[in-house]
This record gives sequence, C-alpha cells and structure tokens, in this order.
Amino acid sequence: MKGAGEIGFTIVSLTVSLIAVLIPLLFIGRNWWGACSGNSAVTLAVTILISAVVSLTLVPMLCAKLLRNHAEEEKRERPDIQRTVEGYVWARGLAGYDRLLILGA
Repeated sequence: MKGAGEIGFTIVSLTVSLIAVLIPLLFIGRNWWGACSGNSAVTLAVTILISAVVSLTLVPMLCAKLLRNHAEEEKRERPDIQRTVEGYVWARGLAGYDRLLILGA
C-alpha cells in the first residue's frame, strides 16, 4: 500500500486532467459530429476512470503478490544441480545474445 500512496496523487491528477480535456467535446453542437464526439468523450471518460481505479487498487496488490524479496530467495539453499543448470543456461543465453548483437551491428 505504500507504493499506491506514493503514486496516488499522480494518478488522480492525470485522471482529472484527461477528463477535463474531454469535457468540451460534450458541448459541441447537436449535429452528427457533435453526437459522435460527445458519445466518444463519455466513453473515454468512463474508461479513464476505470483505469484509475484499477491503477490505485488492483495493480499495487498484484505487485505485492508477484514481486518477492530477492534477499530472502538468495538465503535459501539451492541444490548444486540447480545452480549448475542456472549458470549454464545463463551463460549460453548471454553468449547467444552477444552473437545477435554482433550480427546486428
């Protein structure tokens, strides 16, 4: 929740400013263009509000659940075979990436 508090003001201010930009579209004349743009403005405003709610509630909870403390992971004892395979795969992947960079240059 600490992260949501840090970015909360930014998300709210961006949401308010984006919706404020869409308000003039609601007051365009009642011809076909005004009706289309008014409906689009309402749809975009609702979408922006939903995005803000998800950004302030769901995203911080998912990040807290998915992101782990790497220091705790490193303290765990890993089997020798796991360390060997991880080192081998990492070294091969890095060498392949290096070759790709050289070929692309």
